[in-house]
Amino acid sequence: MLTTAAARDAILAAIPELPPTSTPLIDCIGRVLRQTVIAERDQPPFDRVMMDGIALKHADFDAGQREFPVQAMQAAGDVALTLGDGQCIEIMTGASLPGNADCIIPVERISMAESVAAIEAG
Repeated sequence: MLTTAAARDAILAAIPELPPTSTPLIDCIGRVLRQTVIAERDQPPFDRVMMDGIALKHADFDAGQREFPVQAMQAAGDVALTLGDGQCIEIMTGASLPGNADCIIPVERISMAESVAAIEAG
């Protein structure tokens, strides 16, 4: 019986090493790049929110708070805001995660009334 490492080595040894070629981008569909691509920096260079909703501190939620006064709106492309204690920031998909925020509640899980976001049970 082969070890995992020995099996991997046998498979890699059986793969022919083809010479490098220069190919126009349009002809690269279905091809495999054999070298590692390394980005010089993260893109985007900030923590990006992946859904509409509210940004808050999980510690506030963990402490039992379920209603959060809306401090502001964080739109995509705006400079990141800083979240205050016990509050939330309305957030758009693609926006920077506000400073001090570590939790996003999707818009489908909240209700809004008089600038207060209430997290629905469930």
